[in-house]
Amino acid sequence: MPSLLSGPVAELPEQALARINSREKRYRLGQFFTPEPIAELMAEAVLEIDPETCLDPGVGGGVLLRAVGCGPARLGCDVDPAAVVLARDALEAQGGEVDVVVGDFLDLDRWPFEVDELDAIIANPPYIRHHNLSRGQKALAKHYSRSFGVSVSSLSGSYVYFFLEAIRRLRFGGRLAFITPAEFLDVRYGHALKEALLSWCEIDELIVLEMDELAFEGVLTTSAITIATKRERVSRRVPLTEARLSDAIVRVRGTVIESGEALPERPWTALLPSRAERILPLLAGRSATLADYARVRRGIATGDNSFFCLTQEDVDGWGIEPRFLVPAVAGSKDLPENGSVLTREFWRARKDAGARAWLLFCHEPKSALAGTAVLRYIEHGEALGLTERFNCRTRKPWYGVERVPPADFFVTYMSRQRARFVRNELGARCLSALLNVWAGDGIDPDELRPMLEDQANARLLREFGRTYGGGLGKIEPADLLRLPVRPLAAPLSRAA
Repeated sequence: MPSLLSGPVAELPEQALARINSREKRYRLGQFFTPEPIAELMAEAVLEIDPETCLDPGVGGGVLLRAVGCGPARLGCDVDPAAVVLARDALEAQGGEVDVVVGDFLDLDRWPFEVDELDAIIANPPYIRHHNLSRGQKALAKHYSRSFGVSVSSLSGSYVYFFLEAIRRLRFGGRLAFITPAEFLDVRYGHALKEALLSWCEIDELIVLEMDELAFEGVLTTSAITIATKRERVSRRVPLTEARLSDAIVRVRGTVIESGEALPERPWTALLPSRAERILPLLAGRSATLADYARVRRGIATGDNSFFCLTQEDVDGWGIEPRFLVPAVAGSKDLPENGSVLTREFWRARKDAGARAWLLFCHEPKSALAGTAVLRYIEHGEALGLTERFNCRTRKPWYGVERVPPADFFVTYMSRQRARFVRNELGARCLSALLNVWAGDGIDPDELRPMLEDQANARLLREFGRTYGGGLGKIEPADLLRLPVRPLAAPLSRAA
């Protein structure tokens, strides 16, 4: 068998892993490599406490432990055997005590090391979103909820569980240094993690890398470096630092969120000094929020858009009856670029051009569909195994998508361009790539149009939403509801 290191001369373990493992495998493992400037900063943080033991629970190629150096006993584990071999060889070449093994840090029944409490844990934990976790992994939410007395959401990504297990494994006085997505600072599933950190650790520094920086190649996410020391008594203060990454990490400015302001349910990145400065001039006269006038929810999650969202050719080929179809828009490409109204004429042109413009909208039981073309199509979906898809297997019948009524407006919520509000004159449904907005009770939707088409909204949403690497902006429904708006003087009555 050829050596894993049989590549270019002086190839780093991370480069070897990128060569050995396909992009798809690395994505499945949540395997993204830490840039050396980040590794060096994190290593400096853990070495400040002069640890005797230091663990990397998702060791990858070992860049973090290489930065730590051979002072403490260095432990590492990973579910990828190739990573373990590469990391172990590189670390042993440095010297010192090394124990790197194949193992899962979150396997509660099989702890891979003799020592079970540690002085330091340094990690770039696997980045796997909740919908790609197994049922067993999602069950960890209940385990950590019991362990920490908080409500851990099953929508949490894998890194949240690594954080919580690290807190549990540290001895008092021990320190963790984690590089993770920054989204936990703002989103709902991050509440439990923030509460656990505030309750069990003194947060030494929380560094948010500049919003438009891409810390990890191939991952569209803003990064945060959390440095915290486990203490029996904590202040619940959060030193928050803005930084940018180029050849090195440059701290730009910071602020301290005092204990009374560091509320787990509050978005923390909104307290960054630069954000506050950018937002303040835009808030003049905006004494209301969109939540005062509208409802928001995400579009329909079908489980398989290629099956549920059909072209006219698909409809004609299967002969699906019109009563089982409704007009649909799959994403921002199906909305007018230079207009703020989705008309039937625009939708028809998209349909005739081959767009997926129809949504399967059938909720009758199969027993009532005998002799229909739609039944043949549903059985085709069953032959494809769609009944086992996440969204499908939780529905009855599996093919009955959410009965979301047509929205008054659609909103592009994930885009590198400005957010757009488009009036839904057609009465179409949208898929989960868009957000729905309905005017509140007693409010005519057209009364909202000047409010929603205000040019400053896009800039505000850039601040109230989240910005991922490469300039990709994302607006969650809760972000949109918090959008500051100028109050309506006298809302019109909704037409009957």
